[in-house]
Amino acid sequence: MPKPYPYSQKNLIDFPIKYQMTSFEGKEFLLEFFKFRLKISEKIKPKEIISFKNLIKYLEETNKHYTGPNISTQSQLATIVTSINNNSYSDNDKLVFEKYLKKFEIRKILFDEYTKDFSSNLGSDKNYRNYLLLSLSCILLYSKQKNLKFLNTCLKVNDTLCSVVDSIYNKIDKLLFFYSLEFENNAILDLIKSKGLKI
Repeated sequence: MPKPYPYSQKNLIDFPIKYQMTSFEGKEFLLEFFKFRLKISEKIKPKEIISFKNLIKYLEETNKHYTGPNISTQSQLATIVTSINNNSYSDNDKLVFEKYLKKFEIRKILFDEYTKDFSSNLGSDKNYRNYLLLSLSCILLYSKQKNLKFLNTCLKVNDTLCSVVDSIYNKIDKLLFFYSLEFENNAILDLIKSKGLKI
């Protein structure tokens, strides 16, 4: 009997996992992964779905650039998601995004704010919108650049979000998560197909 997908069974914000030396467990693992992700997607799918185009428009309209002494994670990542989607991803966006990517990869958590040099963090690590925006940034970049680094991080961020799915109540957050899981699913299926694999 196949093992259930193992990486979202506990709260990964409170108890991060490092993924080091994780071996690939074959076709059965992939099937359990897809089954688990589908279950989560169905759980958070809103009754009324806003198109992704309109969701991006909402982010653009509601994103307020923080003018305090520190850097707002939500504001920065919302800007990056919209710039990637609108094909206006700049060198400065890339520089900022890589810092968030590194922050997540090292500790597997994100904070609400960082100092300008990213040396210190402030605020909560449980603002799910930050993780959702990082996930979408990664999968949108992967779709354009096919850099597996971005897909890899998206998978880890979505594992984290799946582990706290019962605490994601906001309608917009659910939509962001729904689209991230959908894009992740399509990316992995395309990758499997491109490698000539069958599951």
